[in-house]
Amino acid sequence: MGAGQSTSGSHSSLQQGQNVKVGYYELLSVDRQATDDEIKKAYRRKALELHPDRNFGDVERTTALFAEIQAAYEVLSDPQERAWYDSHEGAILNNVDVGEGGENRYERSVGITTADDIARLFGRFNGNVEFSDAPSGFFGFLRETFERLANEEEAAASRGGLVAADYPSFGHKDDRHADVVRTFYNAWTGFSTKKTFAWRDRHRTADAQDRRTRRLIEKENKRFRSDAIQEFNDAVRSLVAFVKKRDPRYKPNTQTEAERQEVLRNAAKAQAARMRAANEAKLSVEVPEWTKNRESEDEEEEEESSGEESEEEHFECVACRKTFKSENQFEAHEKSKKHNKAVTALRRKLQEEGQSFDLEDEGESITATKSPSSLMDDDASSSELSDGTPSKSRKASLSADSDVETLTSQMQSLEPDGDGGSDTLNSDEDHPSDNQPRKESFGTEESLRPIPDDNEVPMEQHDSKTQPKRGKAAQKRAKKAAQEADTDAEQRQKCTVCGTAFPSRTRLFQHIKDFGHGAPVAKAKGGMQYHWYKAIPDAQKGTRDDRVHDSAAPNGDPALAGEPAGYCRLNLEAKTTLSLWATIVTTVHGQSRTGTYIEPGVPTGVAVSGNYTGDLRPQVHFSPPKIQTVPVLACADVNTYFVDDATGLVAGNQHWGHSTSKDLYHWENQGIALYAINASSYIFTGSAVIDTNNTSGFFPSQDNGVVAMFTIDTEEPVSLQTQGIAYSKDGGYTFIMYEDNPVIDIGSAQFRDPKVVRYGDHWAAVISYAQEATLGIFTSTNLKEWTHASNFSHQGLLGLQYECPNLVEVPVEDSSDTVWLLQISINPGAPQGGSAMQYFLGDFDGYTFIKRDEVTRLTGFGKDEYAGQYFYGTSPREAVVINWANNWQYVQVTPTDVEGWRSVMGIPRSITIRNATRVGTTQVARPYKSLAPVIGERLASETMQNGSMAVDFSSTYSNAVYLTVNVTNIPSANASGTMNFTFMSPITGEYLRAGQFFVGDQHFFIDRGGCRGFDNVFFTDKFSTTEVLDSTWSMQAIFDRSIFETFLDDGALASTTVLYSEQPLTLMTFAVSGLPAGNQTVRMELYALNSAWKQYENTAGTVLGNVSSSINSTRARRQQHAEYSPTF
Repeated sequence: MGAGQSTSGSHSSLQQGQNVKVGYYELLSVDRQATDDEIKKAYRRKALELHPDRNFGDVERTTALFAEIQAAYEVLSDPQERAWYDSHEGAILNNVDVGEGGENRYERSVGITTADDIARLFGRFNGNVEFSDAPSGFFGFLRETFERLANEEEAAASRGGLVAADYPSFGHKDDRHADVVRTFYNAWTGFSTKKTFAWRDRHRTADAQDRRTRRLIEKENKRFRSDAIQEFNDAVRSLVAFVKKRDPRYKPNTQTEAERQEVLRNAAKAQAARMRAANEAKLSVEVPEWTKNRESEDEEEEEESSGEESEEEHFECVACRKTFKSENQFEAHEKSKKHNKAVTALRRKLQEEGQSFDLEDEGESITATKSPSSLMDDDASSSELSDGTPSKSRKASLSADSDVETLTSQMQSLEPDGDGGSDTLNSDEDHPSDNQPRKESFGTEESLRPIPDDNEVPMEQHDSKTQPKRGKAAQKRAKKAAQEADTDAEQRQKCTVCGTAFPSRTRLFQHIKDFGHGAPVAKAKGGMQYHWYKAIPDAQKGTRDDRVHDSAAPNGDPALAGEPAGYCRLNLEAKTTLSLWATIVTTVHGQSRTGTYIEPGVPTGVAVSGNYTGDLRPQVHFSPPKIQTVPVLACADVNTYFVDDATGLVAGNQHWGHSTSKDLYHWENQGIALYAINASSYIFTGSAVIDTNNTSGFFPSQDNGVVAMFTIDTEEPVSLQTQGIAYSKDGGYTFIMYEDNPVIDIGSAQFRDPKVVRYGDHWAAVISYAQEATLGIFTSTNLKEWTHASNFSHQGLLGLQYECPNLVEVPVEDSSDTVWLLQISINPGAPQGGSAMQYFLGDFDGYTFIKRDEVTRLTGFGKDEYAGQYFYGTSPREAVVINWANNWQYVQVTPTDVEGWRSVMGIPRSITIRNATRVGTTQVARPYKSLAPVIGERLASETMQNGSMAVDFSSTYSNAVYLTVNVTNIPSANASGTMNFTFMSPITGEYLRAGQFFVGDQHFFIDRGGCRGFDNVFFTDKFSTTEVLDSTWSMQAIFDRSIFETFLDDGALASTTVLYSEQPLTLMTFAVSGLPAGNQTVRMELYALNSAWKQYENTAGTVLGNVSSSINSTRARRQQHAEYSPTF
């Protein structure tokens, strides 16, 4: 190569003899964001091009150029020197003397503005400055200044791999406060720089003689950087505050404290007026005649105080025969021991007289499975349940002529008081509006007492003709007897779930509330009680009798109970309270839970709560509140449904739990979405779709209706699995059972797990003939009527049974093509033992799936992933899946039950197809959104060839971290060396370790055998896989307390591993050894992961779920019958 060919572009200035310096990035012809590997390659290329030996006849010039190339590489290859050079490049190129600490201004477009630069800006504010958009005007130069600062922050974030904050522009002179100004000051007032200020380091880490010295240098440099960052942040915030005072566009809040208080008073008055109007509307209901049968003394008192009652509300305790003028007095009275004992005495008295709602009274407590009107009149019919209507004194009367809608709305206002142990009407403080969710308390005898009707009176007062009024002495004797009778009851403050004893009811009820240990008491003798609820169209309401009918099922068999025509059955154990009954029959968003069965102890109408603070409870991964034991089953839009056991920690009483998310990391627990069909038929796995075009006919006026298809598992009288559907008009929160279920019935006991997809003009469902190693494909145009189209049989690993099939269209990398992926879960029979997932790639025409090759592929090399479900409604170029992270060999005995929960989901994964070296087409899995919603601060970063380091992350709240490793320049021959890392407990020495061998067959391994929190013969402790490596290798690993996930070679291989340690693993060690001399390097970075649950926890660490009463909350919108359209 001649001299004229050896120089170009970046060296033209030297050729022309101009005395102008050229930047190091320009010399090497690389971008400012170039990686270390790119800089190294550019240096080698330039060195080869400009070496004097290759430029004969131009030795002097090329020698000078070669020296500059070497200097550029020496600076840019050292992170510390590169940071200093970036901050002072302008001064260096312009021959400006750079003082210590980098205090001279760097004026290039990618440079640095220092705190001193900010301070000098204050001098530009004087009386001569014009408030104009000119470059020298107030708005002009400030707009330029803040744009430069924003650009610097964006560049710094890009270099550090961080997410840049969105800092808005300062705007122009004529911009309005609401449009621009307020947004600007809200963002910039809390300014926090992304710059590292690495150029403020006083020492070079490369000069350290040993590891101890290096750590001291790093610690000292970190202090200098922190001081510089704080100084710069304070300077910018001071500038913003200074500008705000002088900005004529800014409109501060001029409201005085007196005016603010006046606004608050007016708001309170308006709220009180609305509450009075609501009460007056309720009081307008005609009071039934039988409620007016009062004692003569009470009638006289009412006549005397009728004037007052018309103006103010009062509260009456019918058990103690006292009246209160304020709600606070009434609540305080309810919590008194005297009131509790009076209620107990009244209950015992009613038991003695046989007034126990037609239930057997052999020592059982009074329940409310029938009409409370039986307490009011011995002659009242036991087959009729009256509606509740509040009187002027806020008494809940019952009328047989009121319609069902009035009944359900007023039943919601009845609630047992958990603190006091007695049942009372809820105060407005607890229920400020109709949208406020109801609280329910279960699990103790007190919480299961019937809700008293405020029109009730003690039986001795009820019939004045046969029972004369008792005097004070008799009342005292009765009170003493009640105290003696209640002595034993007061000593039984014990949680029925965990067995913990408590000294008082208050502490017991607080325990039940915090840990969700509510459960009904034992079933009463005499079988079940069934309620028949008439569900009629809105247009017909008021034109016919909508009352509720009762009928007892012979021998407690639901199949033998006579169902009136047109009525749906809702069953209750004899011990179920009236409050629970009201919850069951209440319609939500106009939907009745037609054809569903709710066992005692199953939460209804409220979000399920759970405690997420346990040492084993993952903080980034999704796990249901407390009860899940089997796989996630369906994902539609932002809704995730999962099969759970609503009453225990092992599989059995299956329902559909429900949680929602906006980013698939932060989840809000909702109430149960689907309940069992009856006492012997439960809901198993299925899927959910959005019927945008209303093909089902369920949604005539909306395009966001959700249809769920699921397996109905019937145990009696014969074992049978059929497919049913239910539909939701409120975005998937509550469902209505399809009246003609099942929609598919082939008479098999092993036919389950439908997955529904949309193809062209029809729906397709793939369903498993579980023990026949066959999948059936069915088609439908309306989701109600299905036709068998084809089968996919005996492919890949057969195992004992096929389960949870998925059919999805997946994008191909580096191409606009897509391929259909058919995923099948097998259990048992996996290579690692127990359960696993396999997949096939092929073509699908809407009726038949044809695989492209004979290869059987597994989704991961670990042991703990099963029943993965793809989200429905994603874009055509996006496939997102979430897997159940466990194995059927041991999931039902894992030790997380001590923390009140069991089982967890894997990280949501984005799936693509890649044509990999030697392997061919394969599935690629990456963490969804690269964990951006939960990524935290960087805890450590290191580039090494051979060496080791340790990172203590015990101060990270989540105890969850994200590890990335990138290896470059792996030799194609004679590769050697290992990389390994360990998460361990400094207290017990337990550990989880993993690593990569670059020699031989290049294995990657995982070893969880160092954790001692779980011992099971099937809990395999070691796993490994083999990779085909090129010149580079990468790994992403997520450690989250009791779950560990890895993604190798940019997602070409993935694994999920659960682990259970006795103490938290809070220390990570990282080591590289045996790498050959050369350019092969290992880059490690460790990030903290933010807890996805912490923001939802209360002071006790409990995540309550969706309990918001805000007008904008999901629950409020549903109760107002507003249209709700979730977006993915």
